[in-house]
Amino acid sequence: MEIKSFKDGIAVIDTDLIEARRIYSSEKTNAVQINLKPGAVVDKHTTEEDVFFLVLEGSSEIYIAGERSLISAGQSAECPGGVEKGLINNTDFIFKVLIVKINNL
Repeated sequence: MEIKSFKDGIAVIDTDLIEARRIYSSEKTNAVQINLKPGAVVDKHTTEEDVFFLVLEGSSEIYIAGERSLISAGQSAECPGGVEKGLINNTDFIFKVLIVKINNL
Protein backbone atom coordinates (compact mmCIF):
# COMPACT_ATOMS: atom_id res chain seq x y z
CA MET A 1 0.00 0.00 0.00
CA GLU A 2 1.19 3.49 -0.80
CA ILE A 3 -0.34 6.50 0.92
CA LYS A 4 0.36 9.89 -0.62
CA SER A 5 -0.38 13.47 0.28
CA PHE A 6 -0.98 16.30 -2.20
CA LYS A 7 2.65 17.45 -1.85
CA ASP A 8 3.86 13.94 -2.82
CA GLY A 9 2.24 14.30 -6.24
CA ILE A 10 4.08 15.29 -9.41
CA ALA A 11 3.64 19.00 -10.16
CA VAL A 12 1.64 19.50 -13.35
CA ILE A 13 0.90 23.22 -12.93
CA ASP A 14 2.50 25.55 -10.39
CA THR A 15 1.62 29.23 -10.79
CA ASP A 16 0.64 32.01 -8.41
CA LEU A 17 -3.05 31.07 -8.73
CA ILE A 18 -3.08 27.37 -9.66
CA GLU A 19 -1.31 24.38 -8.16
CA ALA A 20 -1.98 20.99 -9.71
CA ARG A 21 -0.35 17.69 -8.81
CA ARG A 22 -0.76 14.25 -10.35
CA ILE A 23 -1.36 11.89 -7.45
CA TYR A 24 -2.08 8.73 -9.46
CA SER A 25 -1.22 7.53 -12.93
CA SER A 26 -1.72 4.31 -14.86
CA GLU A 27 -2.11 3.35 -18.51
CA LYS A 28 -5.83 4.20 -18.53
CA THR A 29 -6.34 6.56 -15.57
CA ASN A 30 -4.83 9.74 -14.17
CA ALA A 31 -5.87 11.54 -10.99
CA VAL A 32 -4.89 15.17 -10.47
CA GLN A 33 -5.75 17.43 -7.56
CA ILE A 34 -6.07 21.06 -8.59
CA ASN A 35 -6.08 23.90 -6.07
CA LEU A 36 -7.40 27.19 -7.45
CA LYS A 37 -6.85 30.38 -5.51
CA PRO A 38 -9.46 33.16 -5.77
CA GLY A 39 -9.56 34.54 -9.31
CA ALA A 40 -7.92 31.48 -10.87
CA VAL A 41 -9.18 30.25 -14.24
CA VAL A 42 -8.67 26.93 -16.00
CA ASP A 43 -9.39 27.98 -19.58
CA LYS A 44 -11.93 26.06 -21.62
CA HIS A 45 -10.29 23.08 -23.30
CA THR A 46 -10.95 19.54 -24.47
CA THR A 47 -9.26 16.23 -23.71
CA GLU A 48 -9.59 12.84 -25.34
CA GLU A 49 -10.30 11.23 -21.97
CA ASP A 50 -13.57 11.17 -20.05
CA VAL A 51 -13.19 13.40 -16.98
CA PHE A 52 -14.73 13.09 -13.52
CA PHE A 53 -14.61 16.05 -11.11
CA LEU A 54 -15.01 15.63 -7.33
CA VAL A 55 -14.96 18.85 -5.32
CA LEU A 56 -12.96 18.50 -2.11
CA GLU A 57 -13.24 22.05 -0.79
CA GLY A 58 -14.90 25.34 -1.73
CA SER A 59 -17.02 26.33 -4.72
CA SER A 60 -16.33 27.26 -8.33
CA GLU A 61 -18.03 27.80 -11.64
CA ILE A 62 -17.66 24.82 -13.94
CA TYR A 63 -18.19 24.87 -17.71
CA ILE A 64 -19.08 21.66 -19.52
CA ALA A 65 -20.43 21.47 -23.06
CA GLY A 66 -21.51 25.10 -23.09
CA GLU A 67 -23.35 24.89 -19.74
CA ARG A 68 -22.19 26.86 -16.72
CA SER A 69 -22.99 25.84 -13.12
CA LEU A 70 -21.81 26.36 -9.58
CA ILE A 71 -20.19 23.24 -8.10
CA SER A 72 -19.37 22.91 -4.40
CA ALA A 73 -17.64 20.62 -1.89
CA GLY A 74 -19.08 17.12 -1.92
CA GLN A 75 -20.49 17.46 -5.44
CA SER A 76 -19.23 15.84 -8.63
CA ALA A 77 -19.58 16.27 -12.38
CA GLU A 78 -18.76 14.19 -15.45
CA CYS A 79 -17.50 15.30 -18.84
CA PRO A 80 -17.16 12.94 -21.82
CA GLY A 81 -13.98 13.02 -23.87
CA GLY A 82 -13.89 15.60 -26.65
CA VAL A 83 -16.26 17.98 -24.83
CA GLU A 84 -15.14 21.47 -23.81
CA LYS A 85 -14.68 22.12 -20.09
CA GLY A 86 -13.21 24.77 -17.75
CA LEU A 87 -13.22 26.17 -14.21
CA ILE A 88 -13.19 29.63 -12.64
CA ASN A 89 -12.85 30.37 -8.94
CA ASN A 90 -14.71 33.64 -8.54
CA THR A 91 -14.95 33.28 -4.74
CA ASP A 92 -12.75 34.62 -1.96
CA PHE A 93 -11.69 31.11 -0.91
CA ILE A 94 -9.47 28.32 -2.25
CA PHE A 95 -11.16 25.71 -4.44
CA LYS A 96 -9.84 22.14 -4.41
CA VAL A 97 -10.99 19.52 -6.89
CA LEU A 98 -9.92 15.99 -7.69
CA ILE A 99 -9.96 15.35 -11.43
CA VAL A 100 -9.89 11.78 -12.71
CA LYS A 101 -9.21 11.26 -16.40
CA ILE A 102 -10.20 7.88 -17.83
CA ASN A 103 -8.84 6.82 -21.20
CA ASN A 104 -11.48 4.65 -22.85
CA LEU A 105 -9.64 4.29 -26.16
